[in-house]
Amino acid sequence: MPKSIIITGASSGIGKALALQYANQGVCLGLIARNRERLEETAALCRGKGAVVEILSCDIHAHEALSEWMKAFDKRYPVDLVISNAGISGGTGKQGDIEPIEKIESIFQTNVMDAIFVGQCLFEEMKKRGNGQIAFTGSIAGFQGWAGAPAYTASKSALHTYAEGLRMLAVRHHIGVSIIAPGFVKSAMTDQNNFPMPFMLNAEKAAIIIQKGIQKNRKYIIFPLQMHLISIMSRLLPEVFLNWLSKRINGKN
Repeated sequence: MPKSIIITGASSGIGKALALQYANQGVCLGLIARNRERLEETAALCRGKGAVVEILSCDIHAHEALSEWMKAFDKRYPVDLVISNAGISGGTGKQGDIEPIEKIESIFQTNVMDAIFVGQCLFEEMKKRGNGQIAFTGSIAGFQGWAGAPAYTASKSALHTYAEGLRMLAVRHHIGVSIIAPGFVKSAMTDQNNFPMPFMLNAEKAAIIIQKGIQKNRKYIIFPLQMHLISIMSRLLPEVFLNWLSKRINGKN
């Protein structure tokens, strides 16, 4: 089990649940998020479970600050696992509207470039030690483009593909890479959705599944099973059916 872990997006949702899942005696957690108040709350709960916790409150776009903090944390507590979890949702406010280019750029910057930066940040340090793990939070939505959120689904697809390639490279250095691909998980992000979200899990259940998958160094950690099957079927269904279905799914606020 990893003893030194960095998690981004750790103030709520899956990130917070993962921090609490890993928190224990002898574990050092580096928690990163924008909202300092919520991050402090997460840290306090983790310390209550016996973990040593350090926090960084900053925007995920602040690469220089992120790199400096993560490398300093790694020197104090050589990191076993980095979970690049921070991301944003997207989509259109009204079904049928195209996403503005500024929104698309923001989604790709956060969900692809910033996520990759965090995942890469300590790669060389792990390589020198000959061990470590990196996990990226993607999405089941990354397996099929949808009219309601084409930029979001494309960003997660890009992240999946990058992580697949990194996994091939990392194995020769004894570094594991996993792709977390959840369906709907109860969080502030899903609270914004105004459409049906079948088979939704709470964040605590999701964290248990993710921890087990990372421990086994699974390439993809996809859940729940029902949504996984739906994602597979969506790739096999005729386009005419997908077009019919997309007209019956509302967009996001």
